[in-house]
Amino acid sequence: MPKPTKYPEGFDDYLRSQVELDSLTGNLHWTCQTVRNARKMDRPVGGVHNKNYLSFRMMYKGVSYNILNHRAVFFLTHGYWPYGVDHKDGNGFNNTPDNLRECDQKDNNGNCAPKHGRQYKGIYLRKDRGTWQAQGTQGKASIKLGNYTCKKEAALAYNYWALYYFGDFARLNKVFEDHPLAETEHRQSTSAKLSQ
Repeated sequence: MPKPTKYPEGFDDYLRSQVELDSLTGNLHWTCQTVRNARKMDRPVGGVHNKNYLSFRMMYKGVSYNILNHRAVFFLTHGYWPYGVDHKDGNGFNNTPDNLRECDQKDNNGNCAPKHGRQYKGIYLRKDRGTWQAQGTQGKASIKLGNYTCKKEAALAYNYWALYYFGDFARLNKVFEDHPLAETEHRQSTSAKLSQ
């Protein structure tokens, strides 16, 4: 796993002195004002970054650093900067410590939502055959998981592969969304089959 980005010496202690964490909400708050009174002390730290996360800027020794809130929360909770941080529930604005876990790029990819507003992850329509292709990705390689006449069957095939490859980081397709109990049973039975 690659090493996380290193900040200059003294940066970690300075950050601890400037922000405090509300561990119930995952919000960060400034603990002191700047010389120019630029900080908004009455509201949580951070603004929207790339539509999916919160981030804030902090000056240290004349250099401005852009820091992602979830990385700062992880650091303040665990005492070190991780390579990557994953939001368990997939909500990039939910920075409560219990919702954050250390990850590498593979794990983070496993918990990504379906792309471009698609209903299911890991499947696409083969127009030339009129079937649904299920596939996963390992590194740069595409893994074909089969062709299916039913969209939900293809989504289930991806689920089995994702649980095997990503484990706890797998974001499964909600094939049984009308039946929440069936969704839970599907995850449990799939996990049991894979552990045999």
